[in-house]
Amino acid sequence: MKNILPGRLNPFSGSRETAQEPPCAMDCGSCKKNGVCRIRAVQVLRAAGRFAEEAGTKDGAELSAAEMGRMLSILDTVKPLQAAAEGYSLDELLAGREIPGWKSVAGSSNRRFTDAEAAIAALAAAGVPEHTLYERKPLSPAQVEKLVGKAVFSRYAGAYVVKPAGKPKLVPESDRRSPYRYLPS
Repeated sequence: MKNILPGRLNPFSGSRETAQEPPCAMDCGSCKKNGVCRIRAVQVLRAAGRFAEEAGTKDGAELSAAEMGRMLSILDTVKPLQAAAEGYSLDELLAGREIPGWKSVAGSSNRRFTDAEAAIAALAAAGVPEHTLYERKPLSPAQVEKLVGKAVFSRYAGAYVVKPAGKPKLVPESDRRSPYRYLPS
């Protein structure tokens, strides 16, 4: 991440440094202090603030295409910072330290059997037909190909396999993939 601040903040003391060298290498992705880096937070939030000030002075209820592009670029820097800050904060909470205004909670989970065979046997003994408690479904094409080998799979089942287009996804224009083309059915 390029440092866009004129004077840099020391993330540990909060003071401004005027030296030419930044206090860190700005390789945010591998930094241990990624979630608590003052420099990164200030840069991201200043960029968002500048955008909000500029957009707020213009007429119209909708953003222009150029403004939308700028906003997406800013949000692209906010998401990783948010994820790093959330990860750091959760680690702190789980270690017993406090983050004012936040707490950790149990997320959603799925029920599961402690002993599936015993549960099915008990249901069958109660009169539930055993065949209704099982699901029979084929393996996926990738699983079958791994099982029988590419040559056998291509020869006998290749005609029955289709790879649909993936769900449309928004990416920067510099992405090497070709643009998604919507074809109405």
